[in-house]
Amino acid sequence: MQQIKRDVLTHEGTSHPEKAIAQGTVLLVDPQGNGDYSTIAEAIAQAPDHSTIFLTAGTYRESFTIDRPLTILGDEQDRPEIAGRIICDSDHILLQNLFLNSTQFADTNSYLRNITASVTQLKGDLQIKNCTIQAGHHNALNLISPQTKLVASHCIIQNSEVGIYSNDRNKIHLDNCEIKYAGYGILVDGGNEVTLDHCQIHSSRNDGIKIKSCDRTALNHCKIFNNQGIGILLRNTIEFQISQSELFDHGKNGACIYQRSRGTIEQCKFHGNSWPSLFLGSGADAEVSHSHFYEGFTEAIKLCETSRLKVTKTTIEHHNEKAIWVNSECHLTLKDCAILKNTDAGLYVVQDGCAIVENTRFRGNGHGRKVGAIETYGKLIVRYCSISHNYFGIQAYGNSSVILKFSNLGFNTHAGLSVKGLAAIGKSVIYEGFKLPSLNLGLSWDKNMSISFCVAALIASGFFHNQANEAKSTRKSAQALIDMLQSDLEKEKTIRSIESSQYQTKQSLAQETLRTAYDTEKQKAAADRQTAEKEKLALVDENKTLKAEKENLREQHRAETTELTTEKTKLNTELATEKAEVERLKNLLTSRGYPSTTR
Repeated sequence: MQQIKRDVLTHEGTSHPEKAIAQGTVLLVDPQGNGDYSTIAEAIAQAPDHSTIFLTAGTYRESFTIDRPLTILGDEQDRPEIAGRIICDSDHILLQNLFLNSTQFADTNSYLRNITASVTQLKGDLQIKNCTIQAGHHNALNLISPQTKLVASHCIIQNSEVGIYSNDRNKIHLDNCEIKYAGYGILVDGGNEVTLDHCQIHSSRNDGIKIKSCDRTALNHCKIFNNQGIGILLRNTIEFQISQSELFDHGKNGACIYQRSRGTIEQCKFHGNSWPSLFLGSGADAEVSHSHFYEGFTEAIKLCETSRLKVTKTTIEHHNEKAIWVNSECHLTLKDCAILKNTDAGLYVVQDGCAIVENTRFRGNGHGRKVGAIETYGKLIVRYCSISHNYFGIQAYGNSSVILKFSNLGFNTHAGLSVKGLAAIGKSVIYEGFKLPSLNLGLSWDKNMSISFCVAALIASGFFHNQANEAKSTRKSAQALIDMLQSDLEKEKTIRSIESSQYQTKQSLAQETLRTAYDTEKQKAAADRQTAEKEKLALVDENKTLKAEKENLREQHRAETTELTTEKTKLNTELATEKAEVERLKNLLTSRGYPSTTR
């Protein structure tokens, strides 16, 4: 057992560094036999508690169990490779500077064959630092016992069936880690706490993160992207927080939250997702603030199955479908937001759905589908809002109920408020503090609408007076105002046509710029690949040269060894001859009567 100075190796991050330093024992393992042990399993069997096993560079083709508190450490610059499976069955284990590769190995132990992960944690606290884990057709990390804790930092987990799997009441904390090319990045079924800081999870064949029945989940400064399924799926999570993170380019939802999950999303970006970027269902309750949803293939946000959502100080723009969809028995509060340039409606409320909108700006919505900035079949309250430059302002259908207060519905291509259906707007429309703007505020309604509703609408617009003798004068004034508005509308259409032409020109220039930048990056990547190939070929040639030199040195060593052996044999023969001659002379002297002497 070698005693190595305490400052040679780092114990930073161990659960009991004072014990490791006090012990001061380091076991050196070298697969070539130049250390204390040639296998890791032998070193573990002899290691005192809280000592360090240092692995020299090389490949260790073995599977083993760590059954005592230890640190297994490799060189940071030349990481050793462990081609096997590791079972952690003790408290306070640290794995650092290792390449854990279980894609190809052979186990004779039937128990090990049944463990389907590169690293399996059975109990205690496990820390993994600066490691790469590659697992192939099984999991990278398994937490299969209750009350365990995994802390991983600056690690890469790749090419596995599941990056991290937990099925019991465990704690997982990842810091500056990357999980990629897995079936699932993280799969938790019944967890205590999952925390990710400054992590990336991407390129999974299914969901990036899937968490079920967890007490607390937190993502901070993370990037979840390019997963074929959902970016993050939370099911029955008591408390979640997603902050300063980016969820984009997923095959399904950016985030799917359901089954009574509760939490917040703050300062996040959602874009490029194929399904609604944020989906809430089955009684989920969430709050979104200071976030940005843009360039989605369908809706930005969709509420289903009695879910509730509050959105504040958030921008939602450039979606190919409705910006926000509120289903039956769902409730939305939208405050201090901007809903801009979405192809379909900015807000869509179905029958028995409810939405409260305050101090929010709707602009440029509905032109692609020729619908309103807000479409409602349910309950809608709009207060202190600006709804302008949309195809329609507000469209109300069926048995909807609308309360509109202190809002501006001007400058829309068609009516500011459109009402359709025999029982439209729940038999009542309520206006308060409403002003007729200078351009294109109109009220349109279905010809089958009841007379009582028409009267209510006219009262709200200021066109109807209770005195019967003033009705004729009011109609003339209204007609003059309509003519004036029609003229202003034509002017507005002309201006809009010019703006549209300018916008298309700018868009074409922007697309050309992006195309040029893409081609440049593509050429640069091709050049980088060629350079890498050349460097690879040069390294291969250098390796061949080194092998040839090594073989020449071996030949010289063999020749020198042979020469020395021949010389030694010759000298031994001469010595034997001299000894024989001495004996002959002694015998001759004895035979002639001389006394024998010993020299």
